[in-house]
Amino acid sequence: MVDAATREAAEAQLAVMATQFRPEALRIGADRMMALLNPDGQFSDADQARRRGLTIGPQGFDGMSAISGLLDPGTRAYLDAPPQTWVRITDYPSPSSSPPHSKSSKTAPESRSPAPAPAYPYAI
Repeated sequence: MVDAATREAAEAQLAVMATQFRPEALRIGADRMMALLNPDGQFSDADQARRRGLTIGPQGFDGMSAISGLLDPGTRAYLDAPPQTWVRITDYPSPSSSPPHSKSSKTAPESRSPAPAPAYPYAI
């Protein structure tokens, strides 16, 4: 964790850098500063709670919506663990299914896409 005095000095330095550099260069400088101040990457729950969140963009003409945001480590682990269990039951062959050599109406991505996600155990 970074003490308050060091954090204030870093913020002042970033403010000066913001007047001298373009956003891309400022981002690189801020990342380097963070790597020096907190090399182990240890963040408090309050730090993570302040930054986490999701934004869902407007729905496009095709019905699709863009999504962006930041997940805390617990939510990321929850989402990483079960995708193989989200496969649709209809993706598995059954005795009444068509032979393997027959053509399916699904495209390759559709046949591999996960079923709708279950309700998440907690809000992000």
